[in-house]
Amino acid sequence: MQKEGEEIKFQNTIEAVRERRTKTTSNFTEPPDVTGSIKEFKIEQINGAEKIFFVINLAYNGIEWSIKRRYNDFEELMKQLRFHFFNLPALPGKTLFAVKKVKDIEERMLKLDTWIKLVLPREEFFANDKFLQFFEADSHAESKILNKICLVGRLTHGAFGYRDVLIIEQEDVMFTLTS
Repeated sequence: MQKEGEEIKFQNTIEAVRERRTKTTSNFTEPPDVTGSIKEFKIEQINGAEKIFFVINLAYNGIEWSIKRRYNDFEELMKQLRFHFFNLPALPGKTLFAVKKVKDIEERMLKLDTWIKLVLPREEFFANDKFLQFFEADSHAESKILNKICLVGRLTHGAFGYRDVLIIEQEDVMFTLTS
């Protein structure tokens, strides 16, 4: 049974949350999307071996930058994204032998370009540190970054039905993701 003081405190908390939500959403304008494309690749010598780098040209809010990434970097990012997200677009498949022919490299480049165009509009990825680092969005598109995801605990027993729980004690808030 709740006491009268507890009920007032609870009601005040609800009103404070509603007021904060109204203030933050009334002046909110959606930041533009980060755009990117791969138009070229470079072959560089590293430790005596040829390595293929795909040059990704990115733009956000009038700022343009380029980054170089290997296919293995894309795979590593994909592995990290799979840990936190689902329904991800597929990367072009790996081949049994290293891709060396220009025609094969260009085909992979086109498929990676398509992949980039599918992941950059996904707003939820801008809360993932590995995604931000891969595209260097943490340096060039800071206003696009969402609240960073912070995993504080995990319930692993199947009977609970919770996948993630986030408790912010200072705000008296708890977020849970159920499955």
